Amino acid sequence: MWVTLANLRYGGDMGARLAFARKPLLAKTLATVHLMEMRTLANVLWAMGKLRFDLNEEENGPYLAGVIEERVAELVDRGGFAGGRHADQLWYGLATSGYPWSKELLQLLVDRTVPELMTWDPKAQCQVGEQWALHP
Repeated sequence: MWVTLANLRYGGDMGARLAFARKPLLAKTLATVHLMEMRTLANVLWAMGKLRFDLNEEENGPYLAGVIEERVAELVDRGGFAGGRHADQLWYGLATSGYPWSKELLQLLVDRTVPELMTWDPKAQCQVGEQWALHP
C-alpha cells in the first residue's frame, strides 16, 4: 500500500490522499512491521521517504520508528540486505524521512553496507553513495 500511494504522488492532491490513508496505514504498518522481511521494510521506508512522511509529527510515529529500527537491525544481523536494491531503497527512506534515526542503527547499517557494496549492481552502488552524500 505504501508503494502504491508513493507512486500516485504525481497529479492530484497528495495531501488529501495522505489524510485519507494516514492513520490506517500507520496502524497496519505498526501491527505488521515485526513480520516484514527486508524487501517489504525497504519498500515501506522508500515510500515514506518519497511521500516526505514525517514520523515525528504522527501519533505513535516515534514508537513506530523505534519498532522499525529494531526490525531493520534484526534483519541486517540475520542476513544482510538481501541485495543492493533493498539497500538503496532502505538508505533512501532513512535519508529522506527526516526522522532522527539512532546512531547505533546507522553505524550498524554502514558497517554492513561497506563490505556488501562492491557485490551490488552499479546503480545500487551509486544510489547508496548519493544518499550518503546528500544526507550525511
